[in-house]
Amino acid sequence: MAATYLAISSIALPLAIARLVSLSSENQTPGTLLLFFPALVLTMLVDVLLAGLCTMLNIPAPRAMVVGTIHLVLAILLASLLRGSRRSILVKLTDGDVRDFLGLLAIVVVAAACGFMQFGFSLNLNFSSTDPATHFANTLTVLDSGRVEGMYFTYYISSLVIEVLQPFTGFYGTYKAFIVAEIGYYTLNTCVFYSLLRVAGSKHVPSFCVSVLYMLGYPLNNMVFGFSYLGAGVTLFLTFTFMWVAFWRPGSYIKLFIASLIVILGGIVCYSLFVPVVALSLSLLSVAHFRDAISRHILAFGILAASLIIATTLLIRHAILAGLVSGLSTPGYTYVELYGSFILIAPAAIFGLVKLIQDRQSSFALPSTLISIAVIVVTAIALLLYKAGVFSAYYYYKFYYLLWPIAFLCTARGLTVLLSESRAFLVCYLACIASILVLSLSRIDRTISTRHPDLSPSAASESITGVYNFNLNEMESPKISDEEVNLWIAVDQLRTSSDRYIPLLGTNIDVYWYQAQTKQHYAPDARYFYFWLYNTDDWGSVLVDRLSEVDYCAILYTQDLPDSVKQFLSSKEIIYQNSAGYIVKLE
Repeated sequence: MAATYLAISSIALPLAIARLVSLSSENQTPGTLLLFFPALVLTMLVDVLLAGLCTMLNIPAPRAMVVGTIHLVLAILLASLLRGSRRSILVKLTDGDVRDFLGLLAIVVVAAACGFMQFGFSLNLNFSSTDPATHFANTLTVLDSGRVEGMYFTYYISSLVIEVLQPFTGFYGTYKAFIVAEIGYYTLNTCVFYSLLRVAGSKHVPSFCVSVLYMLGYPLNNMVFGFSYLGAGVTLFLTFTFMWVAFWRPGSYIKLFIASLIVILGGIVCYSLFVPVVALSLSLLSVAHFRDAISRHILAFGILAASLIIATTLLIRHAILAGLVSGLSTPGYTYVELYGSFILIAPAAIFGLVKLIQDRQSSFALPSTLISIAVIVVTAIALLLYKAGVFSAYYYYKFYYLLWPIAFLCTARGLTVLLSESRAFLVCYLACIASILVLSLSRIDRTISTRHPDLSPSAASESITGVYNFNLNEMESPKISDEEVNLWIAVDQLRTSSDRYIPLLGTNIDVYWYQAQTKQHYAPDARYFYFWLYNTDDWGSVLVDRLSEVDYCAILYTQDLPDSVKQFLSSKEIIYQNSAGYIVKLE
């Protein structure tokens, strides 16, 4: 009941917003369908900010039924406004709307297929980093406490999804609801991107094809790693871009500026690393809007701009020297590749950016160009900060998740121009891209290299399809089995009775997920048993000493342990075991 109620209300409000905006007097306003997904993002943003406001007022954050009621009330109010203005609430679909619907539906199908390929039809855990386990633990904390803090955007939205799906998953299956939310974020990101391409002048088929290539790259990589709040940050950025591209016209600046400030506020509680990109984009767009006034006072503006640049530089320098951004130098595990994955689309992307810069006719060209420049500039600055030791490679490569959609936005523009100016060249270029992708993703190139190294010493195609191959390899990796989850359940039942932390001996990913699902992620003794962090070669003896202090221990069969640990455990009583591992009594 709650799941259906929340789903209906979360469709009704964005649909009402999209319908109201689409009935604007401007002829160039996008249709309701293309506006729906950006409106859904803004609806989520309002929900998140309302939750933050409630926490500030020491009020529990709204839960699913309350959120659904708020959505429906607002949707009814907007529908009343439409009726009061004597405009039809019903959406009349044109042929273009039908094609957009089919394109978006196909994107949803592709996203679902990617989700099932990564997690399986049973939605088993399969992430390539420990980050999502931490996000999951924080989500459960929001669900239990009713309070939000930090970069909580996805924590709060995921907590609503878990709340309404928990009657179907049970407590020990809440991670499946978390996975559903992850697939939803991935789908929403691509649907907003498709809508952006359409309002940026791309036709239906090119928009769909470019969107599929886009979603199988860094957006899918984001889901593979489980960087949910980073992906949501990209979606907010795409929504910001959509607003300016779709509504860049005289008289819209104030509305866009206010909406942009709300997006920036949302970015702070979602993924604050991307806020400077949005802020710089907003600055460039504001300068472009007031360019006539600025040209009349060019000296005063030049002094103001120089002062702001100097002040910003000094502020950044102070933050670096004071150690306020020291966390950005922390290393981490992410996909690392300097430029290989961009090679395939680079010719069309560069051509498209040049055409956007040259375009003086289309209303979408200038905002697209300025936002693209902002992303490129911030990425270049991040590279300089990496060379200066301020950024680690881990944080530098986070900006590639923004650079990727901008590259494909420019690519779509380049392909659109080529479609009208040089179809023969376009067909040859696309055939080249398709051939390389088929050779790489089908593993034909790798097979040839393996069987005939004298003919092909290496799989050359994989060097320029890096992120696609990485995603495919990671999605095919072994998943956390239901049997392992059953082992967690058995451990948790022991822990509940003994009220003491019970360590699990496995990989860091296994341990983090075990702790998150059994709500031990922030247990004081947890890090005490992270043997992979022990700064000694003889970590086995250290682990034995520490295991002697607890009553029980769970061990996964897949975990390779030193002989000293095996010998210590061999004499202990096994009180539970299955195909994934076993639990021993140590006291």
